[in-house]
Amino acid sequence: MQILTNFILRFINRYSSYSFAVASLSLGSGVLAYSLAVSFAKAAGVSFSPALYERILLFVIVNGIIHGVFFGVFHHLGIPGLTKSIRLLNSTISRDMSISAHLSPHEYKKILSALVRLPLQNALISVILVSLLYFIIISRGSYDFEFLSMESLYLVGITIFMIIFFIHGGFSFLFSEIATGSLRSQCKRIMLNKGILFQNRSTSSIRVKFYFFMGFIVLVIVSSNALHFAYFINLTSLAVYLTLSMVILYMGNRTILYMIFSSLKDINDAMVSAEKGKKAFLFSQSLDSEFLQLEDRIAATARKVSKFQNELEHKVETRTRELLVLNSALREKDANIQLEMQFASDLQKGLVPPTDFRWENISISVYWEPMEIVTGDYYDIFVLDHDRLGVLSADVSGHGIPAALITAMAKISFSTAGQNSVLPDAIFREVNTQLSRIITTQDYLTAFYMTIDMKGKFLYGNASHPPARLYRRKTGTIDELDSGGMFIGAMVESNDLYESVENQLEPGDRVVLYTDGITEIANGKSESFGINRLDEAIRRTSHLSTHHAVEGIMREIRQFATSIRDDMTLMVLEYSPPENPPG
Repeated sequence: MQILTNFILRFINRYSSYSFAVASLSLGSGVLAYSLAVSFAKAAGVSFSPALYERILLFVIVNGIIHGVFFGVFHHLGIPGLTKSIRLLNSTISRDMSISAHLSPHEYKKILSALVRLPLQNALISVILVSLLYFIIISRGSYDFEFLSMESLYLVGITIFMIIFFIHGGFSFLFSEIATGSLRSQCKRIMLNKGILFQNRSTSSIRVKFYFFMGFIVLVIVSSNALHFAYFINLTSLAVYLTLSMVILYMGNRTILYMIFSSLKDINDAMVSAEKGKKAFLFSQSLDSEFLQLEDRIAATARKVSKFQNELEHKVETRTRELLVLNSALREKDANIQLEMQFASDLQKGLVPPTDFRWENISISVYWEPMEIVTGDYYDIFVLDHDRLGVLSADVSGHGIPAALITAMAKISFSTAGQNSVLPDAIFREVNTQLSRIITTQDYLTAFYMTIDMKGKFLYGNASHPPARLYRRKTGTIDELDSGGMFIGAMVESNDLYESVENQLEPGDRVVLYTDGITEIANGKSESFGINRLDEAIRRTSHLSTHHAVEGIMREIRQFATSIRDDMTLMVLEYSPPENPPG
């Protein structure tokens, strides 16, 4: 699809203009919208007169001319478009779909702004024009209907309008966003090389795209059920309607997933560049706020890297002169390695939330101690929709930079997946699917994930992580929280094994999450700290605040162990609602 889209864009741009080339992609969405709308109308018993088809054809031609003039179809004849942004794009983007490298900073900023607005402009103009055509058809009344009351006809008319609105408007925006992505990336790359500062602006988000997709699914289900139970007239048209709906659903799903995974690939490429010591700038082709925010963060990090590199060059020159006298090349190499590792450590520390966290009736305190400068242990706390809190403890196999990079990818994946579902098994499946495609080494991660609401009701799932401990304040007992599930990032087949379990916390109850470095730490007799000692430490510190409980447990571990040989993460979560809640 991408190859065909690029061919169409280049062909139309060569003989017309760039803005019209992008706008012409709306033709495909318009055909889909009206094909589905007509099949639905016929299935509901509406018939059209031959004169109406002639008027539709005439209006489509007029529609196309208006659409074309607006976006500069006659650019080479001296009519470059109806708005400043469209005229700017048509005059500055060459026939080979490239942007000149010899423009002023102000022109580059205007071009980037115009490329951001173009998909939304195309979608709005498309919806306005086809809506106008639809209302002309309704007002002229060149149609007939069987077995339908006037109220039912109004409902059919509204459903047809919603079909046209969802498909034509939505797909026009999606196609235009994909089509303009490469040029936005090219423009930002040129501006970065020229040192021109710019601000990313989003026009959508991943959540909105999924809401659009889910809205169309609901529309198809409701309309097909309405046809079956109330309007069912034409079996053939109904079959055509359902077939077209499935095709459009598949196209929408593939389009949205293509955009998401293309952005994830860009992120992965930036991470690989960082690992190789190259400039790790991300030029996202998406207009989604989530990816643009991540692009800004990576850009800020890359500038910090560049600053470090410039400072490092000066230091290397100084050290080289010293090496001629002291002959200490090994010391220079070690200094460089430590600098890079410290920078990686600074980046990783920025990925985890504060060690003390309070949300509604939930208190969380964390101890997070890497064995080396960077770590494979990772924890996160998400404030989710539906008044829930997500809590994650994860452990990547291995240590060092590869493990740290996987934790960065895991943060992005869990953060995105956590906005789509509150079920741990669904989140594990989404993250496992993404990481299995990205991680090409033998690395993987284990994870324990739970979501909890302000009333203490929680869902949890375990992906081969050490089971959490549940301390019941009333009885002083400790239960084990575990579920089915394999580690994440090794194989997609693990998706069938994940589970979600529901439970309830009472006031004062605590959930303790930890990595294997806590229980496997050993003393001089090669005895591990173990689950039993951990449970006793949990009981002994149960009267303390979560912050002091974490300190108390870790104090017992340090007194027991002779040395630390693994990363250690310990999280204590307590449900503590007020004793007299407001009535």
